Amino acid sequence: MGSITSDPLILGRVIGDVIDYFTPTVKMTLTYNNKEIFNGYEVPFPSTVSTKPRIRIGGGDMRSLFTLG
Repeated sequence: MGSITSDPLILGRVIGDVIDYFTPTVKMTLTYNNKEIFNGYEVPFPSTVSTKPRIRIGGGDMRSLFTLG
């Protein structure tokens, strides 16, 4: 357990306290106004998220279903 992580979701205790640890199986990207958003990114202005985000979910099987919350 002595490993050090820089994952913002672990450092912020989202993973561990809110949800269990998981291994991502597909790549997901989220962009607002052509700017990619990463885990731990703080949006500086509410106007940044005033438009709908673009969400891309990778993966080989197009029959897979996903839920975003």
